[in-house]
Amino acid sequence: MRSLLSRWGSITVISKMGQGSTFSLKLSLVIDHKEKSVELNKRTLADNHQDDLACDIPLTILVAEDNKINQIIVGKLFSKLGYKVDIVVNGLLAVKAIENKTYDMVFMDM
Repeated sequence: MRSLLSRWGSITVISKMGQGSTFSLKLSLVIDHKEKSVELNKRTLADNHQDDLACDIPLTILVAEDNKINQIIVGKLFSKLGYKVDIVVNGLLAVKAIENKTYDMVFMDM
């Protein structure tokens, strides 16, 4: 298991060779001057009642991803939670997107 911690939350990955990986994302957000903690994991994404998360915690999300399959997967994951994401294919286009619109979150790899 590996975890990445920051003042905004944490990302944890549990990976087993030949079995796959489980990613968990825990965010600490301040919305309307109230701090809310949100934890997304395999169980959350499988829960059919989570499609209203975007109503409870509205976010504008940008995803920078060059792989088309990964774009589809991340789009579906966020859609299941009730979010519509903007997707760009590289970091340069992400910077341009941020210049034109304010995002609460930007997801991108290295």
